[in-house]
Amino acid sequence: MLACWQLSPCVLLEMREKFRQGHMQDLSHIKSGDVEGYFGALITLYYIHKLLSSHGIRPAYEMLERKLKQG
Repeated sequence: MLACWQLSPCVLLEMREKFRQGHMQDLSHIKSGDVEGYFGALITLYYIHKLLSSHGIRPAYEMLERKLKQG
């Protein structure tokens, strides 16, 4: 298992692409959609963490608010 500090959006995108290429056929449509959603959530959370640590709470809040409005 990867440590949190090793994860980045690039690594998460690569992992998602590997999942799409190799494991989507093994799962039902519903479960593969769940996994896709988890990757999206992880990438979003990474960016929110980055915004919090670099720019403070306001930009992170605004990004989270936009994401919640998108669904």
